[in-house]
Amino acid sequence: MKYLGIDYGTKRIGIALSDESGAIAFPHSIISADEKAASAATALAATEGVTDIVVGESTWQGADNPVMSSAHEFATALEEKGLRVHLISEALTSYAARSAPSKPDQSRNLKKNREPVDAHAAALILQRYLDTIRG
Repeated sequence: MKYLGIDYGTKRIGIALSDESGAIAFPHSIISADEKAASAATALAATEGVTDIVVGESTWQGADNPVMSSAHEFATALEEKGLRVHLISEALTSYAARSAPSKPDQSRNLKKNREPVDAHAAALILQRYLDTIRG
């Protein structure tokens, strides 16, 4: 089974896809966090044969991160379009995505590495979920 991972942000939404066996997650793309985002994610899911979507859930000190209300609304919109949505902690995924260089010679310095990492963070979120369900 193939899965789609989401790193939800207020400006950008990172997208990741799993392989056909649902074992490995790969960064895919970034979409704008606007009124068309749920439709774009649903269309990609249909094109890729995905029925389950994993959305990163962000909490801080036991309470929802301020962006979580919007992320929950996004997850609900996906469910209303007939997709199964799973929430899993996204703790430190953006930090980890920024810390890992995308090219062998790229600096690990976070201040220098400012390229959007949302799709990489989505892959980390999705991989966390895949590892959890596979035991």
